[in-house]
Amino acid sequence: MGTFTPVIGTTASARELQLLVPPSVQHLRAVRLVAADTAGRAGFDCEQTDDLRIAVDELCHSVMRFASGPITLAFAPDEGRVTIEGSAPCEPPGAAPLLTPLSEAILHSVSEFFEIVDHPPGVRFMLVMERQPVCR
Repeated sequence: MGTFTPVIGTTASARELQLLVPPSVQHLRAVRLVAADTAGRAGFDCEQTDDLRIAVDELCHSVMRFASGPITLAFAPDEGRVTIEGSAPCEPPGAAPLLTPLSEAILHSVSEFFEIVDHPPGVRFMLVMERQPVCR
């Protein structure tokens, strides 16, 4: 058996999960699975969890079109809120991924906040979703 080396001096909270994925649509399933787990830990219901999965899929797919290396994601659940931050190197530098009109409409309808910004030599992005009250 191998040995486990503890990480010392980490700034990530115990509830935050970080994921590094190759820029390929084959790996979007892994991103959606982690998003669903994060939504569950934030108290989202099934419909809200699906909305989060769709939103992170749209953002990552847009970034993957220009990414020249792995996409780094950080999933942070809080009570009733999920924040996902990510970054990726892009080719050519400064080629910010543009959302399609459909992707942008989807993100506007399901999230409280999202953005993709140039951050040479790549891009950074963020998605924030809050749990909605259940209507009865």
